[in-house]
Amino acid sequence: QPILVAAAIDWEVTNGVKQGGLARRIEDDIQQRRRKLLGLEPWKESDPNLPASPFSLSPQQELERELEGGVILLGRPAFKEWAWGMKKGWGTRLRLEKRDRDQELASVLAEDGAFDEVEEEGGEEKEKGFGASGIVSSMFGRGDKLGGGGGEQERDAKLPAGMDARMLEPPSSIPAQPPLCFVDFTNLVGWRNIPRRMVRFFNRRQDVRSGAELGLAIAFGTKETAREFQVSEDVPSSPPQGGDLDWGLESEAFYPPWVSKQREEIEKSRKRYYEDLKTRLKDTRDLTRGLREPSRLEKNDMPKTESELREERFRREKEWRGDEMGHEIVKPEAAVEWDPRWKGSLRVFVEHVEPNSPN
Repeated sequence: QPILVAAAIDWEVTNGVKQGGLARRIEDDIQQRRRKLLGLEPWKESDPNLPASPFSLSPQQELERELEGGVILLGRPAFKEWAWGMKKGWGTRLRLEKRDRDQELASVLAEDGAFDEVEEEGGEEKEKGFGASGIVSSMFGRGDKLGGGGGEQERDAKLPAGMDARMLEPPSSIPAQPPLCFVDFTNLVGWRNIPRRMVRFFNRRQDVRSGAELGLAIAFGTKETAREFQVSEDVPSSPPQGGDLDWGLESEAFYPPWVSKQREEIEKSRKRYYEDLKTRLKDTRDLTRGLREPSRLEKNDMPKTESELREERFRREKEWRGDEMGHEIVKPEAAVEWDPRWKGSLRVFVEHVEPNSPN
């Protein structure tokens, strides 16, 4: 940061609150950029009642200005999420409108039967509505129902007049991207990494030197001096993948053990929650319908209403599914996403070398 400040370089920090957040943000931003380039969205939101600013940039000028900048990737998890967002943003069919992830999830949850009525027959509970297989399918993200059919033809019918549906398909190559700068960073957490943290504390000069060199590479680097992103001809489907795709690979050896068990813990939490939800939902409905009187404890702390339970369940599922997606992206055994169509469009800042001083 001191070098960037001294070089009068502005920067914007983009991060995700949790794993997967950065990847989704990058995917959405790229999809929005593609819609703007096709004229499906205005390039900038502006108030028609205000005069245009003389300092505003045209789309072409703004794109050129972005190429004069760069992208700093801090740590391998950020690198993996950036690559995933690039793959989804540029490599999937363009959406005509901004994706509403909350609405998609709400549509799925509305059909999984978790809030269906439960009847008791012969001492056994019987759920009315979707069967258990349908609940599990939707609960774990394998449901296909998102609130109606229609498919590609229905979406294409909403195209503006004169626009070819093929323009929504992924491009054969992506535009030139701002140069990349990877900063190796490992967050040493957990008891087993305490000795390494102590060693790192007394060797911060190495981090300072590395950060200073990267800062100079950014300050003096341009898209013309940046080198091409290095990748092998046949990229393996699992790490190591070779070339720049192995940025920060060694840092994954220091991940705490709970990282590999994250998916398993999410499934356990989800199972416990849904087992408890049945009891809570029955208590709420019995009280609402006057089938029993509230207990002494319930009078002081009334159970949540069914609407509140639905909102709570939505928040839980949103968090679980986000964590699952993020885990699948950044887990050590996951490869960095790559698309051959990126070749020639990605460049990397190179180390700055001071010219020889005159004698």
